[in-house]
Amino acid sequence: MGLFDQQSSSNASPPAYTSISGLRPYQAPPQQPQPLPNPPVYTATPLRPFQAPPQNPLPFSSGTVLQQINSQQNQVGSNFASLSLHQRDKIRMLQFPTPAVDAVRKAIAANWPRGIQARGTYASSQEFQLHGHPWGSADASESAMEARRLMKGVLEALYNEGWILYASTDCSKKELDKDTMIFRHQNPVPERCEWMSVCFVKHDHLRFVDAPRELISSIITLLGYSVQSHGGPCARGCYDIKLYGYPWHASGEATMATRKLLLILIEGLEQFGFTLYASIDQYSRSEGREADVWHCCRRIGWTPGVPTYHP
Repeated sequence: MGLFDQQSSSNASPPAYTSISGLRPYQAPPQQPQPLPNPPVYTATPLRPFQAPPQNPLPFSSGTVLQQINSQQNQVGSNFASLSLHQRDKIRMLQFPTPAVDAVRKAIAANWPRGIQARGTYASSQEFQLHGHPWGSADASESAMEARRLMKGVLEALYNEGWILYASTDCSKKELDKDTMIFRHQNPVPERCEWMSVCFVKHDHLRFVDAPRELISSIITLLGYSVQSHGGPCARGCYDIKLYGYPWHASGEATMATRKLLLILIEGLEQFGFTLYASIDQYSRSEGREADVWHCCRRIGWTPGVPTYHP
């Protein structure tokens, strides 16, 4: 018998179905609907009658609105005030209290030998008109050096009254314009400082006003080969350094060499405890802008190694 002649085995019968007894018929779960929540009871809130905010208009009287506003500010006091230089001989103080105005008057008398020509009010400001033209010359003359010392003395007087320089800004496009200085009052009054000034004179001179000798010697050393000569004729309390080239009238790549000189100068001031307090344009020149004057201060009692104080 061959392989394919072999009879196949019979098919096995399927298992007989046996019902399972004892099963309960399907019953849906009882439904118990939840009662709906009671809606919130609306209670009307009684409205208050509309009342306009209180108005306190400035009482109208003779004079402009600006004068009324200034009058109200003077009653409550202000933390800010301004000092501005006008024409060639005027100082105007706006919103300063009487003690600060008196301090400036004394500073003028102490630092400007020609004195005060007139004093009065100008558009709500206190105005001093000086003899001579302190804002009219930026050269190296005695009068120009006295004008720089005058501004230094005014800044010091206000500082000692708690009025700290907040910004020095040029907000005018008029010919012969100068900076306006914004001051903020500080309480308590800061510690007293000693003051000096740095002037950029002509095209190549650096001039120090009331600076310590040791500071000047250090600056000369730091400037190195940029110094052509120093110690020339100068006004009382001043010292002159003549530089090579024309750093204050530079062009092209030389402008960056001028900026490098400024950085060296700042570093030299910091080494002796001085910080640049104000950089002010205080001259009237129709043929072009003059360089600023740097007014610097150092806390009295400063010693080497003590951090430099920045007001």
